[in-house]
Amino acid sequence: MPPGAFDEALRHHQAGRLDRAEIIYQRVLNKNPDHAGGLHLLGVIHFQRGEPARTIELIGRAIELEPKNGNFRHNFANALGALGRRAEAEAQYRAAIGLDENHVDAHGALGMLLLEAGRLDAAEPHLRQAHRLRPLSEITCNNLGILLCRRDALEDAEAKFREALQLNSGFAPAHANLGSVLRSRGALDGAEEHCRLALARDARLAEAHFVLAQVHEGRERYDEAERAYRTAIALKPDCADWYNDLAKLLVDLRRLDEAWPLFDQTLRMRPDHPEAHSNRAIARLLTGDHLEGWTEYEWRWKLKKRPGRLDDFAQPVWNGEDISGRTLLIHAEQGFGDTIQFCRLVPLLCSGARVVLEAQRAVAPLLKDLPGVDEIVPRGDPLPHFDVHCPLLSLSRFLGLSLTEVPGQVPYLAADPARVEAWRKRLRTIGGFRVGLVWSGSPTMADDRRRSIPPDLLSGLAAIPGVSFVSLQKRAAGQMIVAPAGLALHDFTDELNDFADTAALIANLDLTISVDTAVIHVAGALGRPVWLLNRFNGCWRWLLDRDDSPWYPTLRQFRQPCPGDWSSVVAEIAQALELAQNGIESLAMSAAE
Repeated sequence: MPPGAFDEALRHHQAGRLDRAEIIYQRVLNKNPDHAGGLHLLGVIHFQRGEPARTIELIGRAIELEPKNGNFRHNFANALGALGRRAEAEAQYRAAIGLDENHVDAHGALGMLLLEAGRLDAAEPHLRQAHRLRPLSEITCNNLGILLCRRDALEDAEAKFREALQLNSGFAPAHANLGSVLRSRGALDGAEEHCRLALARDARLAEAHFVLAQVHEGRERYDEAERAYRTAIALKPDCADWYNDLAKLLVDLRRLDEAWPLFDQTLRMRPDHPEAHSNRAIARLLTGDHLEGWTEYEWRWKLKKRPGRLDDFAQPVWNGEDISGRTLLIHAEQGFGDTIQFCRLVPLLCSGARVVLEAQRAVAPLLKDLPGVDEIVPRGDPLPHFDVHCPLLSLSRFLGLSLTEVPGQVPYLAADPARVEAWRKRLRTIGGFRVGLVWSGSPTMADDRRRSIPPDLLSGLAAIPGVSFVSLQKRAAGQMIVAPAGLALHDFTDELNDFADTAALIANLDLTISVDTAVIHVAGALGRPVWLLNRFNGCWRWLLDRDDSPWYPTLRQFRQPCPGDWSSVVAEIAQALELAQNGIESLAMSAAE
């Protein structure tokens, strides 16, 4: 073998001429089978071609010859990781670092391996060390940005991705990751721009297709979102999260038969995937399968963003065992509407325990006479002694109620008589058919943009004679309220200090019309006529293909026929309102006794 053959192969390898480099490496090894460098770099070529098993064989032999070579161990670990042998890969990365504490590639690769496993605390020192050792690398900047994203330090993450792009404006992964940060902040234009820049440089970058799918979904471009999700999965079929996200989209599109296999695929890959379990539970509840749905919904406590408190108490969680003679704390979770909807379950417990119900401060006055509750505590006030605790929505699982057994007696809440009388006097000058109106929810709710109606779409209701509209549209902190143009609204919302006030006002109205907010639940719990303006992909509680609700017998639904189509809903409401206020059509599908 001519001298310098290995160096010649290395030059070809570095220039990307893999076939030529392979031939020369093989010649070197034919002459000297124990040439550790040749074994190592031939193994690297096989790794670059997507053949990690062959890589392990070749570099394994190189390590036997030179066990103290950190580069060999680093590339050996890369191949192990590609085969899913993560524990062995971690050990080899650590061995490489043990041989050279400044092995920047091993620090970076180990950090990303730990990050992908969800071990953020273990990953962070390695990713920061890689960045310290190589601060002018777009790769170390990008990887540190990914860690910061997982830490929800989005501003710092964005800065790192932009730093990576300053170092290399064509680095596709940083464009995709910056797009993801911008999407999470609602900056969809910027997110799409960076995703497309990423794909212009690497059309096979699965992560860019995935973020673009999320952008399309956020803009309700569902066909494009589905295509982008499917492209991402085809390019990277080992990402369990993406099957779950596509399944969730299909549930929103009411294509549940296609969603179930995708949830199953996610859970085959990661049986403990909390988002997939929680989303599948929601889908089960949407179909009316309460027995299975509520059982699986307990996975919500494994989510990164939990819906309430579970581990905040020293006392144990109640799991349905006998607690006669003890004190049970039931604590509200999620939104106001959930508390009002599910408080009806407390009287059904018959647990023999003393029951303390902690509820949001604005809801607590409305629940003061709820049967089966010994004490109501507004959230934030000191709690009395209790022995066990339970989240409110978990009562559904313990009671084992099917959909046909819900909701029990309605009305199950009552407006305070003194407040009702006070509002009766306030409204005495308002004649005609009195209709309460809500057109938007709190902007902090994830799907608020989809559930809320542009107010001017309701302007056409002003033409209906004999109707007096009363605003029930409360303003969230920092929220600007714009009333429907041309619609004469009687607005007393500044005097609504809690939901007991809202209930008393609703008790004086002929009808309440609202998008999917807590006002719907107040009117339904009181047994008052209520119309729900429902988005196409409405909440699970409103079920599929129904214009009534088993939860609230006095409720009638008006659903979007397709995503985003509020005009059809408002037109249907206007026609029904004309008939109802003339006594031609009943206000709800059935009237409460």
